[in-house]
Amino acid sequence: MRLYVDLLHHVLRHGRERRDRTGTGTISVFGYQMRFSLQEGFPICTTKRVWFRGLACELLWFLSGSTNIKPLVDQEISIWTAWPLKNYLQHQNLKIPPSDSGEWAAYQSEFEDQIRHQDGFAKQWGDLAIAVGARGKPGPPAHNRGFPNVNSPQSCPIQAGEDPPPPSPGPASTDRVDVTHPFHP
Repeated sequence: MRLYVDLLHHVLRHGRERRDRTGTGTISVFGYQMRFSLQEGFPICTTKRVWFRGLACELLWFLSGSTNIKPLVDQEISIWTAWPLKNYLQHQNLKIPPSDSGEWAAYQSEFEDQIRHQDGFAKQWGDLAIAVGARGKPGPPAHNRGFPNVNSPQSCPIQAGEDPPPPSPGPASTDRVDVTHPFHP
C-alpha cells in the first residue's frame, strides 16, 4: 500500500517525538489525510498480516454504535473481552490472574459462554461503557488510546472540552452508550 508507506516516510521526516505511557515514545504528525477508493479494495493501513473477518466484524460493530461485546462474542471475536471480564472478576472479588495464564483463559472462556447464552448477564457485564467507568474520562491531547465513536453528535461538546450535556431522563440503555474518550485498561 503505497499511500501508507508514504505516510510512514512523512511521519519519520516531519513528525514530533512524544513520550508515552510505555516509555518507548511516539512520533506523530497532526492532520495528515489519506483517501482511498473502495473500488480498489478495503484499505488496511499496516504492513502486518490482518485477520480480515475479525476486522470487518469489529468495524461493523463500531458503526452500529453498540458498546456491548455480545455481538462480537457471538461471532467468536474476543478482542474487547478483557475489560468487561476484569470488571466482572473485580466485582466478584476474584483474583485477577495474568492475562497470559491458563487461569485467565479459563475465566475468559466461561465469561464469553455466559455472554453468549445469557442475555441478562450480557447486558450486565458485557458493556464496555460500564467496564471502563471513570476511566472513560478524557486523557491528555496526545493520548493515543480511545474507543471510536462515529455517530454521536451529542458527544461534540465533550470532545471540544466543554461540560457534557445532562443525561436524559429514563432508563439507561446498555446497548447504545456513548463512549468517546480515551481510557486505560
